[in-house]
Amino acid sequence: MSAVLRLDGQVVLVTGAGGGLGRAYAQELARRGAHLVVNDIKAEAASEVVDEIRAGGGSALVNTDSVADPDGCAAMVAATLAQFGRIDGLVCNAGTISIAPFQETRQETLSALLNVHLGGAFHLAQAVWAPMSAQGGGHIVFTTSSAGMFGMPQLSAYGAAKGAVAGLMGVLAEEGRSLGIRCNAVMPNAASGMTAEIGRSARGEGGLGPNPWVADALATFDPRFTAALVAWLLHPDCPSTHGIYSVAAGRMARVCTAPVPGWHGPLDRPPTLEEIAAHWAEICDPGGGVEVPANAYDEFRIVAESRLR
Repeated sequence: MSAVLRLDGQVVLVTGAGGGLGRAYAQELARRGAHLVVNDIKAEAASEVVDEIRAGGGSALVNTDSVADPDGCAAMVAATLAQFGRIDGLVCNAGTISIAPFQETRQETLSALLNVHLGGAFHLAQAVWAPMSAQGGGHIVFTTSSAGMFGMPQLSAYGAAKGAVAGLMGVLAEEGRSLGIRCNAVMPNAASGMTAEIGRSARGEGGLGPNPWVADALATFDPRFTAALVAWLLHPDCPSTHGIYSVAAGRMARVCTAPVPGWHGPLDRPPTLEEIAAHWAEICDPGGGVEVPANAYDEFRIVAESRLR
């Protein structure tokens, strides 16, 4: 058995930590010895988490600034530095959701979700960039979604925002390499108010319907099934940067955005339409036994079937 991994002395800011995934992250990190800044716009929920951490002998601070406000993002990082003098980890977990058919999704809804998910991630990362750079590095964990990576009906604004977060993570991972700042993203499937809303939308008209592949894996929707992964991505020994990690039905796996082997066309002239049509299967084939999910639900089918092999 490997040695127990600790985060003693590490200072971590977790947004949306008053419940669900964020709460599980904060509890796991505190148990591993980290100092926590527990951010949530619901002051009572954040205070309960801080009280739990302190009762267990841990160190934690409440913060209620909103990730949707750039000044709020700067304020919560400033509060972290004022209390602890450094910041080693940032977990961008806070989020909201809106469910509606694409043609009924309004501009104000898109703007609101972009402000929370993409804007919050952008402004928080920008706020921690200078202090992390000055201290020689740090770890940032973003949150994307299978709705953004694989697609799901009635989540156009949410999926667009979460897909944009994945793009932001990739850019910052590359910019952060020389500074010692490692950036990754998690793609969790966990019980929360948002997943309850997604479930209701799936059962509604135009949705994907019930997912038959999750029945045997309901226990894995406990947020604690994702918490240890987030703790690892924040650990000084974790080598990963520029990675997206899926947690689905008890399986953890890196999600890769990469070109398939493809078809090598002519170099001395442009390919013709007919040649592209003739080689279309080769252009699309991922090869290597990799199966690409058709949508957010289909990932669970792939996981379930892989356990039977």
